[in-house]
Amino acid sequence: MFESDGGLLADGTYLDYTPGHGTHSEANLPIGSVVNDGGYLERGSESFANIANIISHGEPLETS
Repeated sequence: MFESDGGLLADGTYLDYTPGHGTHSEANLPIGSVVNDGGYLERGSESFANIANIISHGEPLETS
């Protein structure tokens, strides 16, 4: 389990929050689109970064 509420990485990189969920039919549209606020697979979101880090390193990222 991991957070999707956005935040900063230790290097200062800002990650957007993820209001959508991957189970919604429109969840992977770009963040800020008119139809949907974006989903887990949006680059720049905390969810995308966490998924990528879990695949690469076996655990979610730490954000503040």
